[in-house]
Amino acid sequence: MEMIQYKRHFLMLGLATIVLLLSYLGPDLVPAGDARFFSLFGLVGALHATSLVTSIRQGSAVKLKIAFVALAAVLSAVTILLAMVAIPILSMIPGDSARFFLFLLLASALGASGYWLLVRWFWLKALRFDGLIITVGVCTVATLVSWGASMLLALLPWAWHEGLMRTTPQVITNILPTTAWWAGFSGSLYWIERRLITDSR
Repeated sequence: MEMIQYKRHFLMLGLATIVLLLSYLGPDLVPAGDARFFSLFGLVGALHATSLVTSIRQGSAVKLKIAFVALAAVLSAVTILLAMVAIPILSMIPGDSARFFLFLLLASALGASGYWLLVRWFWLKALRFDGLIITVGVCTVATLVSWGASMLLALLPWAWHEGLMRTTPQVITNILPTTAWWAGFSGSLYWIERRLITDSR
């Protein structure tokens, strides 16, 4: 039996997506600048972590769950800083688009690696490290595809209208990469756990 109740987890991810959507549509509670930028990444980490701890099959201490959510939020915010360290190296690569996508893939891979290790440390100690490679691969592909789709969506004629017709595609392009990464991470965990159960029989 899986450690995570995945039906509940994916339902909670759906609710997390709604919260993320409202964070874009609602008033800006954090002033523009670095604070808003990093708080958004922290929110992304906290939302997925919350959807995970509320789906853990085995009862765990509330303090442990709160610690996991807090660490996930910090990790999510710090990951983008770690990726920025590579910017001088990436600047040597020709082409703005190539540099941009390489930066995204690096940030995605770093985030998936750190978060996978955190999940393993707290909840899924039976995970093998070959699963880390699978999760990183799935998350980077999800990042690449979702960002490509977001850019194509932004080029559609309706994205240039005023009012709701303009706001809708903007919001979709904002949340699509995050929700795709969430789905990739959780989907890979589900597949890895199912494989572990099958191998143990």
